[in-house]
Amino acid sequence: MKASLCCTLFFMILHLSPSVVGAANRGLELKSIVLENGNEVPLYGKSYALLIGSSDYQNGWTPLPGVVADIQAVKEVLETHKFHITEVMNPTREQLLAAFDEFRRRFGNKAEDRLVIYYAGHGHSLTDPLIGEAGYIVPVEAPLPGDDMDGFLYSAIDMEEIRSLAKRFRSKHAYFVFDSCFAGTIFRSRAASVPAYISDMTGNPVRQFQTAGDANEVVPDVSIFRRYFVRALQGEADVDGDGYILASEIENYLKRYVIGDTNGLQHPRGGKMMDPRFNEGDVVFGVPEGRRRASPSTAPTAVTTSVIASATESVTASSPIIPVLQIHAEPETAALYYEQGLNSLLGKNTPYDMALASRAMTRAAEAGHVQAAAILADMYYSGADGSGIDFDQAWQMLQRPAQEGDLFALSLKAKMQHRGIPAAGGVQAVDQGKLDLETLAPAIIQGAESGDPLLASVAGYIYHIPPRRY
Repeated sequence: MKASLCCTLFFMILHLSPSVVGAANRGLELKSIVLENGNEVPLYGKSYALLIGSSDYQNGWTPLPGVVADIQAVKEVLETHKFHITEVMNPTREQLLAAFDEFRRRFGNKAEDRLVIYYAGHGHSLTDPLIGEAGYIVPVEAPLPGDDMDGFLYSAIDMEEIRSLAKRFRSKHAYFVFDSCFAGTIFRSRAASVPAYISDMTGNPVRQFQTAGDANEVVPDVSIFRRYFVRALQGEADVDGDGYILASEIENYLKRYVIGDTNGLQHPRGGKMMDPRFNEGDVVFGVPEGRRRASPSTAPTAVTTSVIASATESVTASSPIIPVLQIHAEPETAALYYEQGLNSLLGKNTPYDMALASRAMTRAAEAGHVQAAAILADMYYSGADGSGIDFDQAWQMLQRPAQEGDLFALSLKAKMQHRGIPAAGGVQAVDQGKLDLETLAPAIIQGAESGDPLLASVAGYIYHIPPRRY
């Protein structure tokens, strides 16, 4: 099939922000924030979500039974954030547009209310010599474009219509998320940093967008994107541990985990509407009670040893990972830092903290820990530490642990070679003894089944991605 035939998850949010006043017991209902100077800034009144799912397609598109579970999972996580939910399943074009319009007229008139519109179903991209590349939401009655292009264009919903809809809401802040792989033609990429002052985020209008992948990519019916999107809203995307989740943090979180879990088949993209009236601020969610991690200003739980205790200050410093490791063999120190890093990475006996994990793994690798170097390579490969993807550094970092037979490093090296990533990163592409994932598979699976968390995380490399949404 041409272009990208993908599931589309459409998601639209109104903005909030961080210290919370008026938190509910079962979920977090943000009413206002308290700034460092003690001033209280009101956020919004109520939260409304429209969830639209298309699964029972009629004219050649593959049915999407997984959409039902997607809708339910997103509904449940939004309810923890105190959203009032409206559901529409299997709408035609007219019904889908009517649902959008009804939602806008009923709930989109107050600047202080938070709104979500979520669509799960097929999506498609087309390239036209006159208008360029365009993305479409595919209603259940639309024919395949290869069978009836006129019928497809008549039934499908152009993303330009969605942009027009977004501008008509009176709500200050809105966020669109697409579990799809068409081109992001209505938004621009943004920097990883977020506004320094909360008042700027709450005061400036924004329309933020998130897709599950780029054009010419596809999305599995069992949505990996949805899984991590829900986990992000459950608090895992709160990378700085301040108790709040920004859309920009969700963007980075999805890039980090979806790329890895799909073996590089999906590359989530995020950005803001290309309109100066709607490209400021940042969408913010509160982390639900019971899922908050330690604040960055709070000393993280360390392994209870004198070595780690004396080194806590250096580990928790805000300096980035050292580009070139200076190896000095200190086995005892290496093991302690590795344990601290692994616990932070897995959230085991300590709050999940990717930044702390990367710094602890760096110290462990510098002290000669082979598997720590392999994990660092994976962080560079996925951009998991927040500093961005660096294939060159990942390739260089994994050479030593791979030479020493570390299975995690070998699997990553095989994966990179299989995808030709070393060449893309400017490193000599593939050596003569190219590794074969199928050869490594039995050992990886055995290690995963025995409880090794790292090998469990790479066991998915061996299996095919589930059937995809077309």
